[in-house]
Amino acid sequence: MVVPSFGVSRTFETTLERLWAAFTDFRELSEWALPPGSRLLRADMDLSLGGAFQFGFTLPEGKSLWGAWAFDRIEAPSRLTLVHGMAGGDGQAANAVFPGWPARLRVDLRIAVQGEGTTVTVNLVPLDALDSEAQAFRASFAALSAGWERALNRLDRHLTRP
Repeated sequence: MVVPSFGVSRTFETTLERLWAAFTDFRELSEWALPPGSRLLRADMDLSLGGAFQFGFTLPEGKSLWGAWAFDRIEAPSRLTLVHGMAGGDGQAANAVFPGWPARLRVDLRIAVQGEGTTVTVNLVPLDALDSEAQAFRASFAALSAGWERALNRLDRHLTRP
């Protein structure tokens, strides 16, 4: 089975360094990456090779989600590669956002100057996925596109604040 890959890209009117900070500073991430109305419960980040970002947040309806990023490639300020995993409130590895999804995704984030703007490209690939999990991931591309569109719109507003 071919492993599906999902990608999204957007160009912003900002600097490479500013966009890098928006993705690598948990204080900035919490301002734009969480779903609206969510409350950050915990965030610990060690942005180093082999380091991790562990986080938890509560959705407006009260459900808590927990996740972790494990950094395996850092080329500041242009590339970040990590393994992203989610867990339920019990700490067991599971994707609580999309049931049936793979528990872990490889995330490749690239930032580059493009003309007068700076472009971010994010690619997601399931890791160690069962065929059914890969199919569930592929079936969610429309929802992923819509979610990333909303998140990148929030990022755009975040980047234009003084």
